[in-house]
Amino acid sequence: MQKIKSFGEFLNEKQFDLSDPSTAGDVLAGVIAANAKVKEQPKGTNSGTEVDKYLKSVGLGSKYPWCAAFVYYIFSELSKRLRQPNPLPKTGGVMQHWETAPADVKINIADARTNPSLIKPGQIFIMTRPGRGAGHTGIVISSDPSKGTFTSIEGNTNDQQSGEGDRVGVNVRKLDSSTLKGFMDY
Repeated sequence: MQKIKSFGEFLNEKQFDLSDPSTAGDVLAGVIAANAKVKEQPKGTNSGTEVDKYLKSVGLGSKYPWCAAFVYYIFSELSKRLRQPNPLPKTGGVMQHWETAPADVKINIADARTNPSLIKPGQIFIMTRPGRGAGHTGIVISSDPSKGTFTSIEGNTNDQQSGEGDRVGVNVRKLDSSTLKGFMDY
């Protein structure tokens, strides 16, 4: 199993130019840990001090779904600490992120299912939410190619792995999920 601690060896060198990539995993783990216990206040409102901060980072006010804003904020904080520009498109829209991301960072789901070892800590997953024109996203923190699963940290989720939850949470997801669109390796 590959875990976030060793993220540095999986950095996409086209996106980050670091003198010592081995430190990036520790930095990302620290940013994630600082945001791991965030909850909406009040519950079910898509708002709260931290949630509003995530939404503001992509130019949105409170009350919007915030999973994509959470991902953007985490990468923004990582980028600041590494003194690098944030390579992610500045958007709170999951599908807009997928559509505007550079082609060279995308891993389509068919390739991931054929070769689960492509999924690495630090990557972003994208899933659709059929019938809504929306999606859900999070950051891979570990993967288990032998089981066809990955563990992620996500904003706006819950125990049912919803994309309309009320907190930051850790979920185990299966590569064979029909709603997975792909992964992005920044």
